[in-house]
Amino acid sequence: RWAAIGVAIGLVCPLAARAKKPNKPPSGDLHLVELHPSADQYASARSINDAGIVVGGVDGIPGFWNAREAAPTFVPLRGGEGVAFSINEDGEIVGWGPNGPSYWASRHADPVDLPMPTNATYGWANGISLDGVVVGEVGLRNDDDTVTNWAVAWRIHDLGVFGPVLLSVGGANDVACVAPGLHLAVGRSADVDFGHVATAWDLELDPDGSFTFTGSTNVAPGHSAEAYAITDAGDMTGIVKWGGGIENTAFVIRNGSLILLSSGGNNEYGVGYDLNDAEVVGKTGRWWLSNTMTATQWNSRNKRQDLVRKYFGYGWPNTSAEGIIAAGEVVGFGTLGAWLLRRE
Repeated sequence: RWAAIGVAIGLVCPLAARAKKPNKPPSGDLHLVELHPSADQYASARSINDAGIVVGGVDGIPGFWNAREAAPTFVPLRGGEGVAFSINEDGEIVGWGPNGPSYWASRHADPVDLPMPTNATYGWANGISLDGVVVGEVGLRNDDDTVTNWAVAWRIHDLGVFGPVLLSVGGANDVACVAPGLHLAVGRSADVDFGHVATAWDLELDPDGSFTFTGSTNVAPGHSAEAYAITDAGDMTGIVKWGGGIENTAFVIRNGSLILLSSGGNNEYGVGYDLNDAEVVGKTGRWWLSNTMTATQWNSRNKRQDLVRKYFGYGWPNTSAEGIIAAGEVVGFGTLGAWLLRRE
């Protein structure tokens, strides 16, 4: 269980400049870069860090692209099949591998299998903070042979891996250091009235490399919802079912206030997957017609913009924006594969 992997222990949050806030105003226009290894391969881009390393997968193999290359080339991660879901600013990567939740200390490192409960049948890691806190989801087999998904957390440190710690029935998507020694993980937890609710779990870091789960908060009370991303400032985004109908709407929480984001026109579906200090990215469309889904960005005034219409120059059906960095560069994927909007 304790495999040394050489990550330092700390109780101090990273510098504010790392909280998806640009050190200087972004310059240059965004331009589309297609991340297609070849016409007969399917690629997905899931996350990007400020250094320009994009992670995702191609045909069931986890890997990365370097967005600073003129023509980024896909490089597989070590370890075989899977997909990379998230990369932090130190270049640590998490995702899914042959044995379940996986961690790579760098894009050139061997994978580390994150431990799962003995009754787990599957699992994956969705997010990692700069302090090595990892969150994800595992499926636990019940006594009646059914399987229930649980939100789970680990911590990577210089002694190895602490965890898994089960948070609640549901799933955890992202985690951030919001105060010295305090992390918030976000996702969904089961709820009797609404099926599931958007949840933030409090994780207090301990000096020995462990952490303590101290409680949780419903961040969008009164509605079925899920949170997908959080910044070090505590801002969040996700999806909420609003008004008792079929509409699913993207939301953002800034300075503790929940704001609904327009899905545009006759669209009945919107979701936010990532955010920086000013913008949110995700997708919008008509829930009953998947090929209308389009990568979407909402600016600091919460105004919606169709990224495909503005930057792609032609139709990419069923497209989603998955990650954004401080400079406003965006990654995502759709039916036609992976892409990057890069400043040039």
